[in-house]
Amino acid sequence: MKEERMMILQMLSEEKISAEEAENLILALSKSEKPHWHAPNIDIDKEKFNEKMGQFAESMDTFAKDFSSKAHEVYKDVEPKLRSAAKTLIEKTASLADEVSKNLNESIRKMDEDAGKKCDCGCQDHQHQSSDVVYNKPEDENNN
Repeated sequence: MKEERMMILQMLSEEKISAEEAENLILALSKSEKPHWHAPNIDIDKEKFNEKMGQFAESMDTFAKDFSSKAHEVYKDVEPKLRSAAKTLIEKTASLADEVSKNLNESIRKMDEDAGKKCDCGCQDHQHQSSDVVYNKPEDENNN
């Protein structure tokens, strides 16, 4: 078919046929060509095919049942371990929260004690007389 196309193009270049005639000839050739690929004609024994498909379905059913059984066994084995690990994690988290709470409460208590040791002037030693302390008012109170 390739040779026929070349001949048509050659005749067109030699002006023996018009472009319209060349187009019509090439279209006619295209319609007569067989497709490059076509499904092979396979003779299938339908009984054998159905038998094989039935066997395949049975083996898939067996596989699914086995898989389900094994998955259930794994779950039964792992589930108590996961529950135990979760319980331990909750206990450790609660213990850590208690420890943090105690440390925060202790820090707050110490801060409260330290705040009680300071006098109005901000000193820590209280070695002066209260008459020695000069109290500075905030600026906006002085302006009133």
